[in-house]
Amino acid sequence: MMKNAVVLISLGVLIVCAPYAGAAEKKVKKQAQGTEAVSPERVKQEEQAKAAQILKGQEWVIYLSAPTGAKGKSQIDILIFSEGNMFNSKNLLSKGYKETQYTLTVESEGAAVWESFQENQEGGVVFWRGELKGKVIEGVVSMLSKNGMSDDLYFSTLAPQESR
Repeated sequence: MMKNAVVLISLGVLIVCAPYAGAAEKKVKKQAQGTEAVSPERVKQEEQAKAAQILKGQEWVIYLSAPTGAKGKSQIDILIFSEGNMFNSKNLLSKGYKETQYTLTVESEGAAVWESFQENQEGGVVFWRGELKGKVIEGVVSMLSKNGMSDDLYFSTLAPQESR
């Protein structure tokens, strides 16, 4: 009789606990599916897509200045990034430089680097390189004229501090 009671109690425990065991198994499977490793390449592609959306989301007012120690007046320009990875500068557009494509790469430390190369009909060449960190762009533009004169300017979306 004692043996029968132990068997009945054991069966009762199994019947009562069985639904919980199935639920626990489902929960473990669900957790395993949610924590699948994402490849570094995919993460980089997603970061690049986010950076492209940020760039295309507005016209970027930039402040250009000569390298430290060089003479020159600060300038303002507007950069435009559009669909198809197209890029233009409003100042250079007025000087005959056409809209051109830009490349965008995300570096290991998270900065999105964009680069572009523009030419005009007079043989002038301009190379842009900028870094997008958060919502700030900083970089350098190198201009080479037909006669071989070159000029480098630094730029940022942050207004330069005026000396008082």
